[in-house]
Amino acid sequence: MMNLCLINHSDIPRTEVFTLGRYLGERGHDVTVVYPSDGRQIPAEGKIDAVPFPARFVPKIHYVLPDFRAQYRLLQDLTVRDGCELVQSCDYDYLTSIPPILVKRKNGVPLVLTTDAFPGFTWYFGNRFVDAVAWVYTRTLGKQILNAYDRLVLLSGRLASDAVNLGVSQDRTRIIPIGVDLDRFRPEIDGSGLRSNLGIQDDEVVFLFVGRLALVKRVDMLIELSRLLSREKVKFRMVIIGDGDYGDHYRQMAHGLQNVIFLGFISSAEMPLYYALADIVILPSLSEGLPNVLLEASASGKPVIATNVGGIPDIVLHGKSGYLFQAGDLHSLYNCTMRLLSDMDQAKRMGLVGFEHVSRHFDWQVIVDAYEAMYLDVMNSCSG
Repeated sequence: MMNLCLINHSDIPRTEVFTLGRYLGERGHDVTVVYPSDGRQIPAEGKIDAVPFPARFVPKIHYVLPDFRAQYRLLQDLTVRDGCELVQSCDYDYLTSIPPILVKRKNGVPLVLTTDAFPGFTWYFGNRFVDAVAWVYTRTLGKQILNAYDRLVLLSGRLASDAVNLGVSQDRTRIIPIGVDLDRFRPEIDGSGLRSNLGIQDDEVVFLFVGRLALVKRVDMLIELSRLLSREKVKFRMVIIGDGDYGDHYRQMAHGLQNVIFLGFISSAEMPLYYALADIVILPSLSEGLPNVLLEASASGKPVIATNVGGIPDIVLHGKSGYLFQAGDLHSLYNCTMRLLSDMDQAKRMGLVGFEHVSRHFDWQVIVDAYEAMYLDVMNSCSG
């Protein structure tokens, strides 16, 4: 069994850190997850330890400014005192990825980095200033960080050529996606009780969005889509789950639209019921990595409409389990929506195709097998 340290880049738990850590812990590995915090605690699930270190966060974009000294000391303790054999960080574009490099230089501990996007290169936040900073960062400090790690794990195949263009050799990259809990998210879950609680009529189609209320998620397009569907006299509800710094902005945009429902934060434990509530799941993001929400939606047997960006085509099979459209194209989003609405029986069949697809390709047990093999490979390479 291995002694592993996983670093979450924020006080918002990442699937490729906390969920992966939980599955590794269930297999008997000693797993510690460390994360930056200004007081907010992330509860540890399963057989892992979750340890915070001090940090501050930039308003609006929630970018982390970690206490480097505190993070470095914590990693030193874990590697020297507690015998950690490998450190895995999440996302090079966060400064939390720097202290592990210093620990490696002192102690020789192997390093693994996971990423689902290359900001400023093929991923964009939606704010010109932030995207410009990301462009400079990725091509300067970001390249150095990427090349300081022993292995780079890419969550989707689309990122492979990007990594090469940024100077990362192919022999140091691995493509391992995140998985979905097929025991929790299933097509047969009944959401009718929740529909009644929310006052949604039986003849209303429920569209569901799940995600941060941030510019990159393009919630404004859902609001504009709602206006178009209302003009066509479509009976529907647009259910928006999530919170964020742009929540008030989007609620103001939707003022007067009675069929748009903002529910705010919903706990992970409750989410299977909300997917069951939905008829169609929509994700109109400007940029994405490998979005967990689409894995969960497909595992729940729901057809998906999403942008053709990042790793989304790995999840959504265009014309088979849902539809893909170009980011920012409201007309195309509307047409995809109307195609599904024109034959809801076919939409249900498409949802089941999505379930079969993610069941075959995104099972956590297969993914954890791949991580274990990669860990052994990098530890053997670094010790040789």
